[in-house]
Amino acid sequence: MVKWNLTSVGIALYDSIIRGNENGYSAKLTWMTPSKFYKFQKQLFDMRNKNGDELMNYLDEGIIETLTEQMSDPSSIFISFYLSRDEQGILEPYEQEGRHRIIVAKKLGLKHVPVWEFQKLKRENNNYQQEKYIL
Repeated sequence: MVKWNLTSVGIALYDSIIRGNENGYSAKLTWMTPSKFYKFQKQLFDMRNKNGDELMNYLDEGIIETLTEQMSDPSSIFISFYLSRDEQGILEPYEQEGRHRIIVAKKLGLKHVPVWEFQKLKRENNNYQQEKYIL
């Protein structure tokens, strides 16, 4: 059983958003299958690397081996995954993380993983308008 820290994604700005300390962003915690999260990561990776290489070509087997051991240890606690969207709800291509951990989650047979969804809010007349999530 993997333990998750649901209050952090390991990025100061996003952790501040989770705590409600940042204007102009919304945050929502969801649980999704590792396969669904992997698809988002592959999409982001391909947006950053339009050379046609597959995501798997960029995995470090040493990291996967270490994470498999760590995630199998019931005393370990892991930060949540995250996705970030712009004001129009489009995934931001510079955001790409978690591909090694998600491979291990699939390998360990996890049914769902915690994913924080962050979205920049549109600003109209000094008020922020929240867009609907498209997940």
